[in-house]
Amino acid sequence: MNNNDISQIRSLIDRFMEAETSIAEEKRLSDYFASGNVAEELLPYREMFGWYDSLSQESNPDTGRQPEKATRMRILPLKLWQWASIAAMTALLFTAGLYLRTSAEDINDTYLAYQGSYIVRDGKKITDLSIVVPEAERIERELEARLSDLDNQIEDVDNRINASITSGLDMDNPLVSAIMDDALN
Repeated sequence: MNNNDISQIRSLIDRFMEAETSIAEEKRLSDYFASGNVAEELLPYREMFGWYDSLSQESNPDTGRQPEKATRMRILPLKLWQWASIAAMTALLFTAGLYLRTSAEDINDTYLAYQGSYIVRDGKKITDLSIVVPEAERIERELEARLSDLDNQIEDVDNRINASITSGLDMDNPLVSAIMDDALN
């Protein structure tokens, strides 16, 4: 086969991929790839056209070929479906990657704050941050709760002291009231 014939076959393959070939052109491609004389550079297409030809023969056993409209309709939706699949997978992968990246950054930031920390359980030093971090956070919550209780108790004591200091004084007198406000604050 000469270079001109190979060029024509390549052109037909391109038109086939764009669903622009006629039944006669598809038959020419089918016959070319079914022959034993396929150019080496076009061998990767042989299996695809063999599969396509077997589909055409199964769909219309009388002639072995589909009508022109049916052939074109079979190719176009497949291409549209492929593009839709690629777009959907790209969007899914982008979203999952963004989520995982954000989650990993949050986890890394949390773990960086506890870098070098450890706990001791049953006499064993544990440095695994997946164990240390939750334990440290639990202890931190307990400490905050105890400090809040302590603040409430101190405020209560302070209020009682102020009440006992001012109990014997005439707080209705503006001068006494001003002096006590300055002294207590």
